[in-house]
Parts: sequence; C-alpha cells; structure tokens
Amino acid sequence: MLLAFPALGTAMSAEVNWGAEDFAAMALMLGLLCAAIEAALHFLATPMWRIAGIGLGVLMFLTLWAHLAVGVFN
Repeated sequence: MLLAFPALGTAMSAEVNWGAEDFAAMALMLGLLCAAIEAALHFLATPMWRIAGIGLGVLMFLTLWAHLAVGVFN
C-alpha cells in the first residue's frame, strides 16, 4: 500500500518522477524494516530491548530514506 501512493503520484503529476529503481529500493527498504522488526520481536527477550531494537530499525530506515531523498548516494 505504501508503494501505491508514489505510483499514483507518478501517474498523475510530473512533480513525482519515480523510476523502477526507486520502487525497487523502497520495496527493499520496507522489506528490511519488516525483517528487522520481526527479528527484534523474535530474538530479543525483554520488552525494553525489543522496543530499543525496533526503534533502531526504524531510525536506520528513516536515516537511509532521508539520505536517498536528497540525493546523497546518487
């Protein structure tokens, strides 16, 4: 569902110009975020560590997303 919004934006407006590589990168990032959350819930024992692990995964996702959004990694 999260990838449907940029697809609609690409179809409806010239301001949103995602290519196939952009959709692949975002799908990979979302998949890795889901895997990190599942791993944190499965492998970490206490709720405090689980929250910290999930928070770290979300923070890494948002950091990479921000870097890709401004073109740091071209």
